[in-house]
Amino acid sequence: MSDALMRRHIFLTGEKQAGKSTLLRKLIPSEVRTLGGFFTVRTGEVFPDAFSVHLLHADGRDRPAKENLLFLCDDLAAGRGGFAKRFDLLGCAVLEQSKGSALILMDELGPAEADAFLFQRAVRAALDGETPVLGVLQRAQTDFLESIGRHPDVALIEVTRENRDRLAERLAGEIRRRIT
Repeated sequence: MSDALMRRHIFLTGEKQAGKSTLLRKLIPSEVRTLGGFFTVRTGEVFPDAFSVHLLHADGRDRPAKENLLFLCDDLAAGRGGFAKRFDLLGCAVLEQSKGSALILMDELGPAEADAFLFQRAVRAALDGETPVLGVLQRAQTDFLESIGRHPDVALIEVTRENRDRLAERLAGEIRRRIT
């Protein structure tokens, strides 16, 4: 893993429910000046049978509220190609607004963005930029996700229930080093 950590960006991957997004939140340094990007948060208690992608706030708030809700994803949106349209419009806007941040979060990238080609281009542009990215990459086989994992500046770190606590300790210093 030490060679991989010489790369600018870190993406966490692994099985569902391994703790990738929880680990990502633990890795956000308290001293970071500005954060950009987005979180994916399950919002079943607020919006039944849906999850939202919402804007990140510097206070790390992870509960959706009117002022930070980016968009709501549900089965209806997916069926009409709504995911791609929403990611192309709103996801691109979030990444554009993230320029100049000390750290960009991408929680999480998955197969829902397979047809969001403008968003994919914005993600690749962020990875080609100088700002470090900390993200979660779902384990799925799409050209887009595989291209993220192969990007020369991306360290892909496997998260399991067994290693997630050790990774938190090990990666926290690496993230701080990237933002200073």
